[in-house]
Amino acid sequence: MSAMPINSTNAIDAAAFVVLFNRPFTEKEESKLLSLKETFKDELPDFSRTTKITLKQEAGKLPEQIVQESGLKLQKFEPSGKIGWVLNVIENQIIVTCQSYDRWNKVWDQTNRYFHSALKLLNLESLAVQACVLQYVDRFTEKSTSTYNVHEVFGKKAPYLTSKSVVSGKLWHVHQGWFDEKSADEKILNVLNLGTNEDSGKIITTIDHSLQLQFLPKPKPAKKFFDSKKEYEKTFLFLHEANKKVVKSLLNQKQCKAVGLV
Repeated sequence: MSAMPINSTNAIDAAAFVVLFNRPFTEKEESKLLSLKETFKDELPDFSRTTKITLKQEAGKLPEQIVQESGLKLQKFEPSGKIGWVLNVIENQIIVTCQSYDRWNKVWDQTNRYFHSALKLLNLESLAVQACVLQYVDRFTEKSTSTYNVHEVFGKKAPYLTSKSVVSGKLWHVHQGWFDEKSADEKILNVLNLGTNEDSGKIITTIDHSLQLQFLPKPKPAKKFFDSKKEYEKTFLFLHEANKKVVKSLLNQKQCKAVGLV
């Protein structure tokens, strides 16, 4: 097997967890959220503010750009220079990104801690959850560019490849999306981007899968959603399992074994 997962136990390069609310955070909430800088000063020491650009328009005048600080980003760099964890709060979203993925339980415990540290600073009684998003980026490396074979990573009956991508040689991409229905009021938007690129004499195969569970037309009251710990955790666990099914359907048997899917 010439193509190998980027890690010893999985192929996950990054995982992102997102909660999308029904309104932007207020100035009061944003002020409280800035206290996260002190809370995580040791484990997420790199702090920055994000900016929001709006246009102010008045009759007879050119539009004026208004730049405002909005939200925050806390992150940690690993000794290698790679980003390990990021907590990003902006507009109406809380985003936790892990780029040092180990196992689900370990990553979820850390993610959950970051989420709840931010959630307790929000007025949950006036918020509702519109969607929860889970995104995984899996990568495989192939040392030889001259002997590339798409089936070193993907199964011969992988449902999300096209006939053209299979015969296109070492560089190709397929981007696609679809909806699954979880219930009458809960739909899952899947965005799946597959492809390869060449880097330092190696072929990198990427599987980028995002799942957005939408609570429409009725967003879920935030306080109940998060107080009921099982509902909140089950939502992300459901998305996690759904991602595993898609990835398992893509990979050949050897790669499934290499990343612990069999």
